[in-house]
Amino acid sequence: MTLADLLASPHRADVLALIPDPAFLVDEDGRITAANEEAGALIGLSPDALLGRNVDELLPEDSRFARAACLRATRRRPSARRPETRRACRLRRADGTEVPVDVQLQPMTGDGPGEVLAVVREACPFLRGQAHGSAAARPDALARVERQNRELVEALEEVHLQLGLAAHDLRGPLAVVRAQAELFGSGEGEPSEVVPAAREVLAALDRMAGIVEDLLARSREGAERVRRERVDLAALVSRVVDLERHRARRRGVAVVASVEPAPVRVDPVGVERVVSNLLSNAIQASEPGTTVVVRAAPRDGEACIAVSDAGPGIAPDRLPDLFQPFVRGETSAEDGVGLGLASVRRIVEDHGGRVEVRSRLGAGSTFTVRLPAAGSE
Repeated sequence: MTLADLLASPHRADVLALIPDPAFLVDEDGRITAANEEAGALIGLSPDALLGRNVDELLPEDSRFARAACLRATRRRPSARRPETRRACRLRRADGTEVPVDVQLQPMTGDGPGEVLAVVREACPFLRGQAHGSAAARPDALARVERQNRELVEALEEVHLQLGLAAHDLRGPLAVVRAQAELFGSGEGEPSEVVPAAREVLAALDRMAGIVEDLLARSREGAERVRRERVDLAALVSRVVDLERHRARRRGVAVVASVEPAPVRVDPVGVERVVSNLLSNAIQASEPGTTVVVRAAPRDGEACIAVSDAGPGIAPDRLPDLFQPFVRGETSAEDGVGLGLASVRRIVEDHGGRVEVRSRLGAGSTFTVRLPAAGSE
């Protein structure tokens, strides 16, 4: 009998009691369904008082990625649930104080409801005794250790997120290279297709090189660095559309682009990643025989990019969290990790822009990116 079987049995409370560390069970809506005494002691509430609470209540805003990781684990099919992962974050206690912790997430792999077991270990357990008092009453040394630990956790979170975003965005151009290699490796490619295929591969390699260079530059100069050049948004969008057409063809989806000249000062690699993510998602959401429409044009002092599909749409309750890391839309690929839209928002906001979404179930979705137009030079 597995741990998942034991925790799905009527004796789940007894099983949790055997775990020496604070432990919670969290369902696919982010609500606590069970907790042991150690969890209650850490939070400052009884285990019964924790039942039904959303884990958001225990997580500061900048640690909500841990909740997203929980939900991502519970919403997978049982056969696709991954082994345990660890997350460094902070928990908010009942008295309002926060403690740095490491959270071990173990998805339940049985056929029952999607749940994840979260086992918590304090990063600085000697601070717990001070947490009951006010922050001002803590010795300076302990407060300094807590601050430094929090800064370290935040820095590690940023590194993990940046690596995840880069790895996610490399998958698209890698798929182009793989598709062309498989086509000609099988001997089925026509001689007339060699030159266009080589151009596609070179464009994909250029994009991969740009993503890697951007990651290296951020590691040297800081995550806030954004390299900007004056470019024509119409030409940039057209390049990405041409590169993504292979994915659309393989799914039987048409891609129609309508672009107008729109000068902008942007990081070309970053904005190409934005367009590629939105277009890739739209193609993934579309049924064979349907059309994805990409528009780029100047509007009211802004440069706008809109990507529309005729897919199944996104449920209204998913929209508020759609751009959070590790949150996947209803139409995401099964092997997706939910980083594409997080990457889109981060890049757009780095440019002083914004991203919007309109969606209705059964009527498709439109994602619109608005960037500041370049002034005359």
